[in-house]
Amino acid sequence: MTDGQNVDGRGRVAFAERNTKEKLRVRKIGLAVFVTALFMVTSMTAIALNTKAAEEKIFVVAMGEGVQSANPWIGIYDSDYILYSYFYDYLMYPNQDGNATPNLAKSWWHMNGSVALATGGSTTADLKGRNASAWPTGSIWEYNLTEGVTWSDGAPFNADDVKYTIDLQTGVNYATFWAYQPYTRWIDHCQKVNDYKVRYFFTDRSNSTNPAAPIAWGNCISLPIMPKHSLQEKSPVEIAQNWTGVPAIGTGPFKGTDILQDEIIAKEKLTLVKNPEWETGLGRVYNRTCEIEKLIMKFYSEEQVLILDLKTKKIDATEITAINYLSLQNASDKPPELKLVQQFSSTVYSKISHFNFATTAPGGGLNPARLDPALHRACAVATNRQSIADDIFKGIAVPGVGLVSPVLRNGTMMHGPTPRISRGST
Repeated sequence: MTDGQNVDGRGRVAFAERNTKEKLRVRKIGLAVFVTALFMVTSMTAIALNTKAAEEKIFVVAMGEGVQSANPWIGIYDSDYILYSYFYDYLMYPNQDGNATPNLAKSWWHMNGSVALATGGSTTADLKGRNASAWPTGSIWEYNLTEGVTWSDGAPFNADDVKYTIDLQTGVNYATFWAYQPYTRWIDHCQKVNDYKVRYFFTDRSNSTNPAAPIAWGNCISLPIMPKHSLQEKSPVEIAQNWTGVPAIGTGPFKGTDILQDEIIAKEKLTLVKNPEWETGLGRVYNRTCEIEKLIMKFYSEEQVLILDLKTKKIDATEITAINYLSLQNASDKPPELKLVQQFSSTVYSKISHFNFATTAPGGGLNPARLDPALHRACAVATNRQSIADDIFKGIAVPGVGLVSPVLRNGTMMHGPTPRISRGST
């Protein structure tokens, strides 16, 4: 989740996908950029058009912008967050219907202060010395973590990693880590109940008394969980500002090579290889498979060059602009196996319009106004969604409704005649 506006209304986006004889069951990524290399596990048919790629099980995805950093607190582009989702995992992720699905957490539920005390695990100290009644239902969420998961270096995953990830970005470190503040501004602290159970305590830091705050979205927090054992010797400031993100030790299906940082600097391509620890860990637990052995993220500064490589079978999947999507539909030189798809934007990430509030912020820091729901509503009201759908997406987008446009199983969007104005809605 990133500060800003969803300028495509989580409407349809155009992207191209190739199919071959090689069936690749891969994990769906949390962005609607590539249908075939995705963060939600599903069985799909993808086609590697050259024989060598099929034999080696190489999959090439093309992107219009290079990765800025392997550090998940520094990158700002779609390509950055796609990379992070290959390396790292969330507690849960949205499936194709937008429903929360187990991942690093196998189950979760919300409670109030009295239940937290009565069910054991939490003490008055965990409630920050407040009466149990001060913590209403929904202000505390409990997550039962998935056992048998290992990091890409073989170390076991447990509650220490989750607590470390949250502690690193909250409390005194809150202002140091901006990337996931739309979540962390509400998370007061994380309690480790046991090795495979944690509780998040939510408060409203915008209120001077920091009261407990009921949270409805505790089942869809898209915040990557990081490895405590590899980062704990670094200071929070070093991690937030200077760490390159290498080595990227994660629980995801892919990992970087020894030249990952060199490739990020070159901004031509990134070469990722299958993470065997994912296959025997998280993949095994949930019966998920990834037959891709090598994933190449290839970057293009000119979309026409990308389109040419798409036509000549040098890449397997990419996202393209609406105008090129329409042009390709009837192109005489379009390969017959090239499949064009319109897809709703992901429920994890969408197209973002960034507003820079840092220059006039007190002390040169981040301006707290960017987290003000009233400002988000004002931006939503001021945004002409229909103009964006018509002029930028050439009529193949639908103005968003509410915070997240509901997605149905048949791939269509529910939307009413009059869009509701909600925080972040465009």
